[in-house]
Amino acid sequence: MIHLGTWQDAAWPEQVDCIITDPPYSERTHKGQTDKRRDIDYTSLSSADVQAWAKAWAPRVRYWIAVMCDHSLIPTWSAAFSAAGLYTFAPVPCVITGMTCRLTGDGPSSWAVYLVVARTKAASKWGTLPGAYVVGQSGVGNNGKDARIGGKPLPLMQQIVRDYSRPGMLVADPCAGYATTLVAALQSGRRVWGAECDPAAHAAAVARLERVTAQPQLITETIQTEIL
Repeated sequence: MIHLGTWQDAAWPEQVDCIITDPPYSERTHKGQTDKRRDIDYTSLSSADVQAWAKAWAPRVRYWIAVMCDHSLIPTWSAAFSAAGLYTFAPVPCVITGMTCRLTGDGPSSWAVYLVVARTKAASKWGTLPGAYVVGQSGVGNNGKDARIGGKPLPLMQQIVRDYSRPGMLVADPCAGYATTLVAALQSGRRVWGAECDPAAHAAAVARLERVTAQPQLITETIQTEIL
């Protein structure tokens, strides 16, 4: 379900339906983070990294790729997806009210990250999707202690998963962290596949996913709400 390793060396399926991920950000952001309670120690992404990522993943996705990033990498991701043959949209703000992690690249505000979204032709009739997301920092999920274990609030990732995938689809996260996206996908009736390169984060993600799959009633309730 979640591979220990980088996105380059993971044993991925040949095809996934959607990719929803929150990978490392630009060098400017990673050098400038000032939240001392939480280290951001992943290697930042260069322009070459982004281009290689898009080139590797674009042929494998059936519908959508949705990647979170800071504003510095927005043009790089957009250009890389376009070069890979995907239709790329304007960035979607993800506003997390009360977010305390202050990064150099944030500008005057520390509450927003951006979702760069690209699609294949197969997703061209998907319908209108939100132009922004707004959630609280301490959103409460189905399990209180799991609501904010990872880098983004669980309610935010639940909304994004529901917009860019459908029940039963395979949602992949090549930079899974503490598996917030994968948890959101499981709770929404999707299949999941992920990779995380940090051993401690991977172990925590595996334990978290085991807790979710051990509570099938949570998944059933979420699917029923979405269908209704």
